[in-house]
This record gives sequence, structure tokens and C-alpha cells, in this order.
Amino acid sequence: MRYFIAFFILVFMGSCSLSEKEHLCASFDRRSCGLDEWSNHIPESDLPIDQEMKMKAFLESKGMGIQSVTLIQGFRSSTCYACGCPTTDRFEVVLENEFIDLNSLNLLNLSQQPCP
Repeated sequence: MRYFIAFFILVFMGSCSLSEKEHLCASFDRRSCGLDEWSNHIPESDLPIDQEMKMKAFLESKGMGIQSVTLIQGFRSSTCYACGCPTTDRFEVVLENEFIDLNSLNLLNLSQQPCP
């Protein structure tokens, strides 16, 4: 019985140390007047699902592993009218690697944190 308990504890401890790959969650806003690098490739007039697929393709073309992209329309209730201000749209992205750095893409109001 003692060996069974010891074996069970070792198996349990081993399974705890084998955690799943950590993901990075990021979110950023769309700039008004089409001032984002990706604006020509992802028009606001596209359906949300098409914008999500195109954003995923854009980020993957930059060498990033992307698990998912979600577009939240109406994230902001109001915005300014000057070019470069955020629109009401916000993208949320789950990256496959927690060490990917999105800062080089100059994304507006970029927020990065480990996924919950």
C-alpha cells in the first residue's frame, strides 16, 4: 500500500509539472482615417469574420503564431474625429507563444498580458 501511495504521488506531481503552453493575450484599437499599417488589407467595410481572418493572416505574415482573433465592434462608445484617434473597434488576439512582442507593429493602445 505504501508503494502505491508513493507511486500515485509521483505520477500526480509529474502531471502537474507538465503544464500546457502559455499563451499571450493582446488587444489593440483601429486608428481612424486608415492610418494603421494593415488598414489597406483589412477594410472596416468587410464583415467582422473577414476582418478577423485578415488580421490573423496579417499577424502571421509578420512571423507570429496566432491562435485566434476577435473583433469587438463598439468597444468604445465615443471617439475623437481627428485622424489617428481610435475608432470604436478593438481587436483581441490570442498568440501561441507568451514571448511574442507586438510592440514593433506600432499598434494603438496595445495591451499584452498572459491569458487567464
